[in-house]
Amino acid sequence: MPPFADGSYIIGEYIEQLTDLKPGKEYIFVTSEGITYKTLVKQTKKSVIVSADNTFYEPYEIPLENVFEVWKYVRGILPENYKPGKTNETYINTVLQELKTSIKELDDKVSSIK
Repeated sequence: MPPFADGSYIIGEYIEQLTDLKPGKEYIFVTSEGITYKTLVKQTKKSVIVSADNTFYEPYEIPLENVFEVWKYVRGILPENYKPGKTNETYINTVLQELKTSIKELDDKVSSIK
């Protein structure tokens, strides 16, 4: 999960009230989809809008009904052998697989229109 290397430990502070969330701060969201580290962009009455540190990804919305817990990011402990700036091969493979899936979905949609 960039910006953290595999094997990193993430330390968080439990957020008791969603009203305590602050835009521009990093949080760990425990949702029905899994666990994700994101920056809060905005909160509405029904959802939170979050963004990844990687600007390649667009911000997206998480409905509050899907949020089980929120933890404020405090600190990350990186593995001993971590080298900043070194590309994580697993991450690149994941991104490429997501791109393949997206392209296939678009291709299927275009094919069904014809």
